[in-house]
Amino acid sequence: MLYLTVQQARGRRLGPYIRQLQRWGRLDDAGYRLLRQERMSQTLEYARQRVPLYQSRDWAAAFRSGSHRDLRAWPVLERQIVQAHEAEMLVQPPVRGRYFRSTSGSTGNPLRVWMDPAAAAW
Repeated sequence: MLYLTVQQARGRRLGPYIRQLQRWGRLDDAGYRLLRQERMSQTLEYARQRVPLYQSRDWAAAFRSGSHRDLRAWPVLERQIVQAHEAEMLVQPPVRGRYFRSTSGSTGNPLRVWMDPAAAAW
């Protein structure tokens, strides 16, 4: 309980996330499988609609060969693509409070990963 209080004082409201995880933890296998499929489908739809790179010609062609709601239809993102198209990978319109974290770059150039406060809380 002290942990949650400290996190809330820091502006990180973790309580709702913990309660959500507890609800999901009570699902049976079939319920969890359905939840996982629905959340993946929603996430892919969100990305397709709001990330400019996924609306580009190359990605649109990939989606024609399969459903954009099926992860198998998505081309693999390689580090070089993420670095070369960083601006095109940011959700539009921008999410308030977004910030980035960088990898150490031990295998080459550091990679910047953008987050919003809700994503960071998870």
